[in-house]
Amino acid sequence: MQPAVSPSLTKERIREMKHSDLPALYALISEKQNAKDLSFVLENLGFLPKDFDISPLKRLLYHANSNIRLLAIKNVGKLAKPEDISELFEKARHDDDTTVRREAVSALGRMRNEENIL
Repeated sequence: MQPAVSPSLTKERIREMKHSDLPALYALISEKQNAKDLSFVLENLGFLPKDFDISPLKRLLYHANSNIRLLAIKNVGKLAKPEDISELFEKARHDDDTTVRREAVSALGRMRNEENIL
């Protein structure tokens, strides 16, 4: 049986942190926590502001859990920053999990950049 999500983690709390306490949200993403809590946070990030620091998310692109990697790719792709193209391309070509590779390709496509076609 998997552990339950921590009681302090709620969608509302994540939304509050996104609007008023980004450093705490970055810390929450960066913390060593169980995969269930981390998945919950990543699933509920929603719209990300353009100034969102994705470095905590980029570290998760190499997480041992494939679902965490998939959700990290999904969130990195939301910001569509050209400097992330090479990393997403590498995940699309070399990740062990098919769904992670598929999400990386989708994230590249959502960037709507002609250079990504190759």
